[in-house]
Amino acid sequence: MIVTLNETSCLKIPEPTQAAQALLEAMEARLPEVLEARNIEEVTRKNLSKSLN
Repeated sequence: MIVTLNETSCLKIPEPTQAAQALLEAMEARLPEVLEARNIEEVTRKNLSKSLN
């Protein structure tokens, strides 16, 4: 979920399930509550025939 305040966007991290929370606690790991949103376009398709030539 993207939250915007005063033209600043951030991604809100959803709450982990009980099983995931138990694993995080066992590893003593913490998840951030929010991350900075990066408004970039991502291209994931490649034309392999052109890259092999």
